Amino acid sequence: MTKYFLLIVCCIFAASVFATDHVDSPFEEDLAAADITDLFAFPRKENGKTTLVLAMTVHLSAKPESKFAEMIEYSFRLRRVGMNGFGKDFAVTSGEEFVVKCNFLNNSSGGQDVNCVVVRTSPQQEISKANTTVNDLSGGDNPALRLFAGHRADPFFFDPIRVQQSRLRTVSYDDIGFPFPGIIPKNALAYSNVLAIVVELDVNQLFGKNANPMFGIAGHTERVTFQGTKKVMLSVDRVGRPEVTNFIMGQFSISNPDLNAVKKQWNAEANSFSLTKSKSGLYRKTIEEGLASMDLKDTGLSSNGKDWPSPHPLTDIFMNDFLIVDTSKQGDVNSSNYFEIELSRYENRGHKSCGGRTPNEDFVDTMLTLLINGPDRKKPHRGDGIKGQPRPATNTFPYLGTHE
Repeated sequence: MTKYFLLIVCCIFAASVFATDHVDSPFEEDLAAADITDLFAFPRKENGKTTLVLAMTVHLSAKPESKFAEMIEYSFRLRRVGMNGFGKDFAVTSGEEFVVKCNFLNNSSGGQDVNCVVVRTSPQQEISKANTTVNDLSGGDNPALRLFAGHRADPFFFDPIRVQQSRLRTVSYDDIGFPFPGIIPKNALAYSNVLAIVVELDVNQLFGKNANPMFGIAGHTERVTFQGTKKVMLSVDRVGRPEVTNFIMGQFSISNPDLNAVKKQWNAEANSFSLTKSKSGLYRKTIEEGLASMDLKDTGLSSNGKDWPSPHPLTDIFMNDFLIVDTSKQGDVNSSNYFEIELSRYENRGHKSCGGRTPNEDFVDTMLTLLINGPDRKKPHRGDGIKGQPRPATNTFPYLGTHE
């Protein structure tokens, strides 16, 4: 009985700490709505029109009364990117940048209004805007910038007890005996809710027809403050690739204050496309060590389980902490394309998918298999036994599953 009680406690504790970016560093209570938990990005092609869907979720375990923070500006950062070289020579080049900025205001009816603008950063130019109210499903007042903000089902799914094991052998969906015999895999975030911002952007109208279709995408939250009359933005949280902090940098540990400090600095970077140079060495070392640790999870961290070369060839890719999306290709909420573009460059081939990340994709199994097995072994499958959320995303706006 004690064993199972401790397991239940661990599950509850892990649910509050270990998820894609859910509470990956300490947050003040009044900034819970600024804690980014997930980021998704994928293009859709329908009736000859290409749109780019961006979704940011915040506020772990949001309650019905939870609100977006008026003092926080929520933004999606988009930068055109180029892909140069293959293998160890792979590099990402930067181009034109856009920002989708969203701000919230409490209204007299007890709800909230939301305003989003799309800005080209150089030269500074507002190119589109939309307004709506929180939890309104209509999409706002601008067909080129469909907008939703409100309560949705938390789209992330995983079993933290299994994933954090130092030795992760083959785990298939019907394997209920590992690592705890007789214990069925449990999705720690089942029926948990979040606050979500979803925008659907008309690619041709907003970004130009026949332009470079490749984008790097990151999500940011910033606190709005003033120094006298001057408006100042202070970075609070950001996310690009899923699980860089908890999954790789953090190695599923909250007991290391030095590591937590590194993660907090990483999250507070003001620009996902240009990290602070003086800290890049620290970030690189932390990511390199985390990737090396993941590589050894098939052998219980013994030295004979090394499947990736050293230094780890994916370190530079994870230092580019943003999703990469090809808007010339098709995607939807069920596509499994995460990391395909980056991996194709490592494998010296052209990419086949739109990349990005979709809500229903089993990201955890994909990355466990890749990072543990190495680049040359597609099998055995590594996973946590969780197939998906009980309230999955759909291909109908605003895409993310309905909340309870």
